[in-house]
Amino acid sequence: MPTRPAALAAAVGCLIMATACGGGGTSSATQTTSPSQSSASPTAVVSPPVAPPSHVDNGTTLRSPAAGKSAVVEIPHPTGSGYLKATLVGVTKGSWKDIPGHDPDNPDNDKLTPYYVTFEFTNVGGTGIRRGRVNAATQLQVVSRHEGLMLATSDKLMSDKQMEHFGPCTRPAGDSEIKIEPGQTLRECRAFATENYEPPLAAVILPTLDINAANINVTWMLRKQ
Repeated sequence: MPTRPAALAAAVGCLIMATACGGGGTSSATQTTSPSQSSASPTAVVSPPVAPPSHVDNGTTLRSPAAGKSAVVEIPHPTGSGYLKATLVGVTKGSWKDIPGHDPDNPDNDKLTPYYVTFEFTNVGGTGIRRGRVNAATQLQVVSRHEGLMLATSDKLMSDKQMEHFGPCTRPAGDSEIKIEPGQTLRECRAFATENYEPPLAAVILPTLDINAANINVTWMLRKQ
């Protein structure tokens, strides 16, 4: 997988103080799609194996408006694939004022914009899938399609513990090694940062982290082209 530009990574790092601060507080996020207000932890555990679905959407592009649209994504694994029904809940434009520990006097605040990407995942067959793998699969692509990758992840902006209480982009409590088993549903939010001249183009799920397998990515377009 290509890496995001070094300059952007450095700028994001400059915006956050070295020591973590307390939880969220009042959000100034501006909604650009229609994210739901609730956040669910895995539910409805199903013990028996569940047969894989007969159809998957790997390689599919869902056109704008994409919020609320779903696709079945096969996540390959050496011991057997897992299958997720992924629904884009919404993409929300935020503010650095939302971020605990940001430096309000840093001039780079005017160059970057945070965005919060929320998906709901339901395991619809196959094997259990680690929560950390699902989280890593979520990407945000900008209009220039520059490297087609995420720009800044939530763990660069805040700790996982802070994200559990962060209003604009709440993550459910739990370890990244916990699996989403067949029949379970999990809602995840990731925080990204984009340069102002490159607004988001699409939310993307990467079934594999192999950069040579981009043709099986599933893409939710955020604007018409």
